[in-house]
Amino acid sequence: MRERRMQGAHVVALAAASLVSLALSSCVAPDDPRLVDARAFRDDARVRRAALERSIAGHDTPYAALREAHYALSGALSGALSGSEALDPAADWDLLPELTPRVREVFVDGRSGEAAPIAQTDLASLPQVLAAGEQAFDRYPAQLDLSLARIRTRADAERAGLHVEESGRIRGLVEAETASGWVRALSCSGCHGRFDGASFRLAIPNEHLAIGDPSWPLGTVDVTDDGLDDPMRPSDLRPIALEARLHHTGNLENGRVERMVRIETLLVTQQRERFRPSRALVAAIALYLESLADTLPELDDTSPGAALFERECARCHALPGLAGAWVDVAEVGTDPVATTVGGQRGTGGYRAPSLRGVLDRRGLFHDGSAADVRAVLRLEPSGHEGHPFGLGLTVAERELLLDYLRGAP
Repeated sequence: MRERRMQGAHVVALAAASLVSLALSSCVAPDDPRLVDARAFRDDARVRRAALERSIAGHDTPYAALREAHYALSGALSGALSGSEALDPAADWDLLPELTPRVREVFVDGRSGEAAPIAQTDLASLPQVLAAGEQAFDRYPAQLDLSLARIRTRADAERAGLHVEESGRIRGLVEAETASGWVRALSCSGCHGRFDGASFRLAIPNEHLAIGDPSWPLGTVDVTDDGLDDPMRPSDLRPIALEARLHHTGNLENGRVERMVRIETLLVTQQRERFRPSRALVAAIALYLESLADTLPELDDTSPGAALFERECARCHALPGLAGAWVDVAEVGTDPVATTVGGQRGTGGYRAPSLRGVLDRRGLFHDGSAADVRAVLRLEPSGHEGHPFGLGLTVAERELLLDYLRGAP
């Protein structure tokens, strides 16, 4: 009898412990979905391939064809997606060697900084991931270019549109260690970084950029190896998580894993398909950029310009992100060159970019032809073509639109 009572007490204790465990587990927050997505991107070719397929809005472009023929093929060849029988497994970019070089900073007096690896991440802690992403955005050698060796002095750097810090460091220019020695490269911050008079701000387009053909408009760069002369202004990446489409021509649907795929394939093609980046670092860069949406001005719905914006602008730049999908170039009326199907990303139109933070930008539209948003609204003289929207408003009403876009004080 005593033994049965002890057994019964033991069962009760186990049941109570199970209930406590269940209650405690219900209080534990699930893993952050950003990290879950990042690890799925890193570990599963099926996830990467599916995101690629989802993202491509124009499958008949060379941009799409290249990536569909080379990206995460094991994810397609597993039978998860149709059309995989035509793919060559040996052409999979997954087979490329991973480029994780040591890098060093470059100074105008000929000095190089101390060689150090870029911080890695195991995608376990969000603060650590965001810090690694920020560092990689500023230091990872995104575009190896032998012509960058000519930048030796302050004057050279300034002619190229790169910011020189008080220490003499050239921001956005690094040296990467390769099998053949140290090679100059632009980091992401070379094109997407700007000194605002007080600090260097990452992810904002560099309107001074002058690397490439001297005939290109200031602040533009040609990143497509398609044999065409089609330089474009780098995008403002701070609102990237708010965008409906990616690229000026809107040829990619947006999404968290889709942005990771976009960054990885960009870096692969910039390395001329010889290397691929660490996927953990790619995910970290993507999550860092996603976090920057929180740094943008908050909109004031009580502003007198709010109703004007909703009436005149929100059809394309929809609330709350002030972004839209795609507009036919004939309706926008701006320079159509980048939209042509003959280009890498031609879709016949342009996306409507997010206007959150637009007052910080210089050189608007894909070709940088409008100096700023005041020029777009014809509040300042401008030689750009098209985009007639809002011009029927009075000058005072257009100023109210700007106040709304400026955000809450």
